[in-house]
Amino acid sequence: MSKAEKKEAIRILYVEDNWLDRELVAKTLLADALLCEFAYAATETEVGEALRNLQFDVILSDFTLPSFSGTAALTLAKASPPHVPFIFVSGTIGEERAVETLKSGAKDCVHKDHLGRLAAAIRRALHEAQQIAERKRAEEALRASEERFRELAETIQEVFWVTDPSKKRMLYISPAYEKIWGRSCESLYAAPGSWLEAIHPDDRPRVLHSATSKQASGTYDEEYRIVRLDGETRWIRDRAFPVRDTSGVVQRIVGLARDVTERRQLAEQLRQSQKLEAIGQLAGGVAHDFNNILTAISIQAEVAGLAENLPEAIQEALQQIGLYSERAANLTRQLLVFSRPASDAAERSRLERSRCSAH
Repeated sequence: MSKAEKKEAIRILYVEDNWLDRELVAKTLLADALLCEFAYAATETEVGEALRNLQFDVILSDFTLPSFSGTAALTLAKASPPHVPFIFVSGTIGEERAVETLKSGAKDCVHKDHLGRLAAAIRRALHEAQQIAERKRAEEALRASEERFRELAETIQEVFWVTDPSKKRMLYISPAYEKIWGRSCESLYAAPGSWLEAIHPDDRPRVLHSATSKQASGTYDEEYRIVRLDGETRWIRDRAFPVRDTSGVVQRIVGLARDVTERRQLAEQLRQSQKLEAIGQLAGGVAHDFNNILTAISIQAEVAGLAENLPEAIQEALQQIGLYSERAANLTRQLLVFSRPASDAAERSRLERSRCSAH
């Protein structure tokens, strides 16, 4: 089996009415190690039917036919499908018309007296067609990738951002920036440093130092406050990661910033509830111990008052001790009442946090 026979045959539509020319072209290509499968047409109807029903790698066409023309065949070929290379094989086409056909979309013009260059023209046209197809596939893949990226970046609630390493250009900012920062994306593209201006003055020096010293190394992870244009303060957690080329040089910085205000508020509520719980436990413990002491004092005062022939001053003192003991007992009862709401508030806070975590 020859080398040519091992290859997949090239599917050729040959628009030619002369059967001698058809055979000559087929033999010439076979002699040049091109294995081809031919479909022939000579009229507009036959060309249209062939293009609708079959697939071809190359279209060859004479320039002049009895009831049809090569330029008309070229027009049909460009319409369906446009990527199949079209080559004129003619004995009558002149140089001026050959140039015109190339401008109209033909890949080459081969004179019938020079069929020796036809195989090379077909190989070159197929190679160019393959490059065009690969480029289109790459472009389609790129468009699909960009579309997926756009859908992701515009759907997530976090702010996705991309800058150059110098931080002087904002390459991309997702729409969530407008919702969280309360500023337009266009304003950030125009003034890349404006994100820093929105940071609370107390946090700004720390964040600026971290952004310039840690983002390129991948260790940037900061929480800070921003002040929106409407005056509202929000807490942000911002992380950044370097994108390097094959030699390790940082080409871009990508980051993700999310609004953690609600989380911070829940954490503050937890701290407050823990304080209330601790105070309630302390108050309850003190109240119980103090109440035990007061009970002992009251009992001793009552027992002492039962003695006979006590001086009037002693009796009055014992009565005062009982009176003040009762007032102190009222205070301990108030402390016990206070300790119960504090514990209840802590429990309510825990339940609220559990509901938020569930959502």
